[in-house]
Amino acid sequence: MRVFVPMVCSLLLVFAAGAPLAAQTTQQVIAKAAADAEKKAIIATAMDLTEEEAAAFWPVYDEFQDELGKLHLRKAELLRIYAETWRSLDDETARGLLAESLDIDKDRSSLRNSYLKRFRRVLSEVKVLRYYQLENKLHATVQFGLAEKVPLAP
Repeated sequence: MRVFVPMVCSLLLVFAAGAPLAAQTTQQVIAKAAADAEKKAIIATAMDLTEEEAAAFWPVYDEFQDELGKLHLRKAELLRIYAETWRSLDDETARGLLAESLDIDKDRSSLRNSYLKRFRRVLSEVKVLRYYQLENKLHATVQFGLAEKVPLAP
């Protein structure tokens, strides 16, 4: 996890720096793939799934991660706008940034709730709880890394 968190924070900040998704460099694509693979390895190790559980879990996991990825892109865009405006932030922009930040949080919660039934169909309650705990820990760690790097509003 030591490599995963700085890598994800860096990727979000790179996307925030203005590189549109279509214009990502090969290095950025490779870095994202490496971060995704490391996260999956962390999850795989911590979940200790049987072959049967794994066969059912990973397709749901992959779909869930695709949806989370869309939220990460929104977060990166939010960070990009903030990076461009934070020194001369006005009330209107601040209001819009805060509204989008809260919407992203709300949408993340809704997404987690919407996938809960699907995870429950393929795993025991204990393993679903464990997976959600892992997602929470990884998310909190990334959020902390971003909080260290993103300056407070003036």
